[in-house]
This record gives sequence, structure tokens and C-alpha cells, in this order.
Amino acid sequence: RGVPKPRVSVWEWGRGPAGRMTSFWSERDGARVVADVGAQVISLQDPSRLPPWMQDEVMVAENLSDTSERRKDWYHFYAVGGLPSLQRASLTQADVMELHFNRRVMNLRYEGRWWASYSERGTPRSAQWQDFGLLIFAGTAQDALNLSGLRDNLAPQQLQAMRGVRYDHRLALALIFR
Repeated sequence: RGVPKPRVSVWEWGRGPAGRMTSFWSERDGARVVADVGAQVISLQDPSRLPPWMQDEVMVAENLSDTSERRKDWYHFYAVGGLPSLQRASLTQADVMELHFNRRVMNLRYEGRWWASYSERGTPRSAQWQDFGLLIFAGTAQDALNLSGLRDNLAPQQLQAMRGVRYDHRLALALIFR
């Protein structure tokens, strides 16, 4: 009460919610065929931890193959509309005031407040700046290190930790047959 609601802005370089939850779709014979090519299943040890806003978006996943990553004693769910539908639902739940797709962070700087420069797909690469009271950067460690303004505000041990991050890149393949 009495606390002003924060202005939440989301910038995403993709054309829509993507990342580890990306989907590919194609129109075939008047129907949309969706293939999740990122993470396909949400797994929870306790199903009561499934957020209320997500409950209408998912169904219980049954008859899943055994993998070393998928524990049989956990609960597994899939999103009927593809996992990006969960990101869209979470953005709705967060009551985002500004949602920009096709927008890439080009650099950051700190001057008592965080400033972020961006460019938009399909426009000249001239940087435009916007200020933020709080900034959350969601990207790879290498992407973060490529932003000189962010890199310049990290302590040496933080830089060393960021340079030590390694990723498990897995192949995802979506085939749609006619």
C-alpha cells in the first residue's frame, strides 16, 4: 500500500518469447503445427509449487522416456500452446508496461542509475538510450561480458567467475513432414 507500482520494461531480441523455451511452427493444411525445440517439459518435485497463473497453460506429461535428467519421482508438465505460451503468461502476470520484441541491448552504463542502449531489428544501428532504476540482464555470461558498461562495473573476481561459465549446448531439431 502506498508504494508506487514499478514500471516493468522487457526487451527481447527475438520476435517473441524465446530462449530455452523456443518453438517453431508452421501452417500445414490450415492447422498450426508446433514443435518445442528448447526445453519441452517442466518438472517439479512438488506439484503444489506450480504457480496459479501457469495451471491453465499446462497439462500433466505422461509416458515420458527415461533420461538421466528426468526423475521418475517428480511431476512433469508440458504446455499445450508450446513453452513460449508460459513466457507470454508470465509477462501478463508481471503486468509488464512495456514489452519490446526485436530489441537488442547494445550497451549499458551506470551513472547513479542504469542506462541501456538498444537497437531495433530493421532500423539503423544508431543507439538509443533509456534509463532504469533497476536492471536485470538475462543472457549468457559471454553476452554480458560483451557489454563494456556492465563489464566495467564488475569486480575482478566477478569477471573471473563470468569468464569461467561453460554451457551445455544441445542439438534441437524440428522436422515437419507433409
